[in-house]
Amino acid sequence: MTALITPPTLTESTSLDLLQNLQKVAISIPLSTASLGTAETKTILTSYVKQGQAKPPILLLHGFDSSVLEFRRLLPQLADHRQTWAIDLLGLANPPLAARWMFPPLDRWATNFLANPQIRQRISRAAYHDPTFASVDAQTCTSLHLNCDRWRESKI
Repeated sequence: MTALITPPTLTESTSLDLLQNLQKVAISIPLSTASLGTAETKTILTSYVKQGQAKPPILLLHGFDSSVLEFRRLLPQLADHRQTWAIDLLGLANPPLAARWMFPPLDRWATNFLANPQIRQRISRAAYHDPTFASVDAQTCTSLHLNCDRWRESKI
């Protein structure tokens, strides 16, 4: 499957290569509201990248407010030695989750804080031991989900 999102601002070959290998899958998960005595199943679309063959496999899970693109440099190096999976949990490919999981007013403050470009740049610079890795592509990759429909309603 081809990339889900190919922003024109990405220029690093590592970013473009990972996007070319990005696959998507729909996963059904049970949701229950114990206090209401109800249960439902929701299908959530997520994306992943799998590279390499050797066992045992390695599973890469990104942190909050991120995507598999965080592993664009690490994944190919690990895949040379082991089967490596990077799975998008609540990042790039997910559709919005129901707004009923939000709790105002902290929800709006948190999403505004995380969407702030200066905050994202500071986080990106602080996340790397070597500041030269905090490139324009790195900052773009960490912000792709901000352009997804209803991101503000789905991520808290």
